[in-house]
Amino acid sequence: MPHRESQTTCGQKTLILYTASGYIEQKTKKFVHKGRNACLEELKKKHGVKISGSTLDRIVLKGKEAKGGVVCLERKKYDRSNKSHLTEEVKEDYVELITEFAHTWRRLTIRHLHLLMQGEGYEFCKSTVFNHLHAMNMLYKSIHLKPILTERVRMWRIRFALSLIDLYRGHLRDGRPRKLFFKPLWDWVMADEKWYFAKREGGKVLLVDGVECDVMPKGSKCNDADKTMFLALGCRPRMIEGEMYDGKIALTPCAEDYVPKRKSQFGPKGTLIQINKNVDAAFYTELWREEGGGLDQIESCGVWPKGSRVIMQHDGAKAHTEETVHGTIEDSSFTGDGKDDVRVDVLQQPSNSPDTNIWDVGAFSAHQKEFKRLEAFTNNKQRMMALVYRAWDNISWKVVDKSWACFFKKIRVLPSILV
Repeated sequence: MPHRESQTTCGQKTLILYTASGYIEQKTKKFVHKGRNACLEELKKKHGVKISGSTLDRIVLKGKEAKGGVVCLERKKYDRSNKSHLTEEVKEDYVELITEFAHTWRRLTIRHLHLLMQGEGYEFCKSTVFNHLHAMNMLYKSIHLKPILTERVRMWRIRFALSLIDLYRGHLRDGRPRKLFFKPLWDWVMADEKWYFAKREGGKVLLVDGVECDVMPKGSKCNDADKTMFLALGCRPRMIEGEMYDGKIALTPCAEDYVPKRKSQFGPKGTLIQINKNVDAAFYTELWREEGGGLDQIESCGVWPKGSRVIMQHDGAKAHTEETVHGTIEDSSFTGDGKDDVRVDVLQQPSNSPDTNIWDVGAFSAHQKEFKRLEAFTNNKQRMMALVYRAWDNISWKVVDKSWACFFKKIRVLPSILV
C-alpha cells in the first residue's frame, strides 16, 4: 500500500499558495524553470512543510480555479489575519451543530462535523476542525437513562411494604397458610408539605394583530406568583368516646409573623401579616419543637393515651434528613419531666415513592378540590391561608379513610410489581 501523506491544514495551504506565487509566471500561469522544485525546497527548509509535487500542483490548481487562474490567497468566512480562524461566529456555528446532536443523543464524529461545517460554507480541513474542538475543550461524555427507581430504592420499597405486615395475624390454620394482613397502623402519623400558588382573577395585557391571549395563563414554575405552603399531619380515623374522629391532626403554615414598617396591600403600617419562610433543616425542626407545633398537636389531639409511642412518617425531603433532624425531633418529644404524653419516633418513607403517603395518594387532591371550590382565583396571601383552613375543615373523615384505603391497596401490590 503506498504511503499516504498527512492532510494539510488551512494555514499550510495559505502558506503554500503564498510561496508558490513567487515561482509562477503570471502570463503562462505555470511554474518557471525549476520553480516547482525550488518552491518545494523553500517550503521544506524555511517553513518546515514537507509535501509532494502532486500535492503542490493540486493546491495551486484549486487556488487558480477559485480566482480565474490567479493564485488565490483569500479565505472564506473567516479572517485571514487570524491564524486560528476560530472567531466568535465560527464558535456559534460549532455550538449550534453540536447542540443539535447532543439533545438527540446521537454521536457526532469529527468527520461528520467536518462535512456539516463544509455545508455551512467553511473550507476547514479535518485537522483544523479537530484543533478548533481542542481549543473549545472538547470531550465525549457517556449519557445513560437514569431510572426514577434505582435498585436501592426498589429494595427499599419492598422492605417498607414487608415491614407493615402483621406477623401475629398471618399464622397457619389447619396446616394451610392463612392470608397475610397489614398492621392496622393506629399509632401511625403521616406528615407532608403542600403549597398553592396565588392566581390573579384578571388584568390588562398588550396585544397586536396575530397575537392571542389565553384565558388561563399557565407558568412553568410560577416564579412570579406568590405561594402559600403548609404542613399537614394525619392519622387513621377512629371512634373516640362514641364520636368519629376524622384523623386530621393539624395543619401548620410554613410561615412566620412579620410586621411591615410601611403601608402595604394588606393594611396600614403595623398590620401583622405572615410571610413565607424557607423550609430548611433548622426551620423544619423548629416547626415541630415550638409551642403549638407538630409535637404539641400530636399530644393534644386526644387520640393516644399518656405514655403512648407514635411513629411519624415523612417524605424524606432534604430539609427533613439533614444533620440531626430526626434525633432532635425524637428527643424533643420526650423530656422525661412528665409534661410530654406521647413519644414520637421518626420514620422516612422510601425515596421517589409518593404512593406510600396518604396525603400524596388522595388527601391533598381532595383538599385542593375543596380549596378551588371555595374560591378559584385569589392573589391575597392572607386570604389564601384562610381558604386553606376552611377547605381543611370541610374534609370529612370518609375522605381521609378512603385515602388510607388507597394507601393499603398500593402497598399490597408493591412486592409483586417490583420483584
